[in-house]
Amino acid sequence: MPIIKPLQLEPTSDIEDFAATVFQPKTLSIIYGPEGVGKTALLYKLIFHRFQKGENMRGIFLGLDNYQTYQYHQNRLAYEMGVTSIREKLTSLELYQFTSPNTFYHFICVLPNIMTDFENYFVLADALNIAPNLTIQNDILNELKFIAKCDIPVIATVNTKPDLSDLTEFPAVKIQTFLLERPEFLGGEILEFGDTRIIKDE
Repeated sequence: MPIIKPLQLEPTSDIEDFAATVFQPKTLSIIYGPEGVGKTALLYKLIFHRFQKGENMRGIFLGLDNYQTYQYHQNRLAYEMGVTSIREKLTSLELYQFTSPNTFYHFICVLPNIMTDFENYFVLADALNIAPNLTIQNDILNELKFIAKCDIPVIATVNTKPDLSDLTEFPAVKIQTFLLERPEFLGGEILEFGDTRIIKDE
């Protein structure tokens, strides 16, 4: 996949191929990379991409990072949309920010029961690395995998690549992992501000 710019909402053409890859039913996509590389920004750019394409926005965003982080990204997105709040345009996008990983986990356990219709839904789960240990992180990933089993694309972010061997087997669910990295994190030269490579693991 080409160089993408998650920190720049416009244009969204750079993530066209990536969006087509992750917004697939029965698919759990996990984006991992160092803190500050742009994982959360990429999730919001994916939202903006769907909005620009006129695609159904029946999405649920679940975040474990702090309130200020999400407020910043939502304000940037609202500015690009020409509104004061993204809720004015994205009326079917539900946004949740959790301060407790346990509350986060219990919420996603009941999430399939809350959804009245799975068609055209997608779920974004951000900052799973804030879970206090790998056991809870894996519990969360297992529940997200179950949600994906319901024909829903699920996209999650973590700082380091998780060990998928500990997850429950759902043969119908495809799991794909992507490394998000910037040249400066690898000791290379910065080509242009915000340039980021996203690499799909084989």
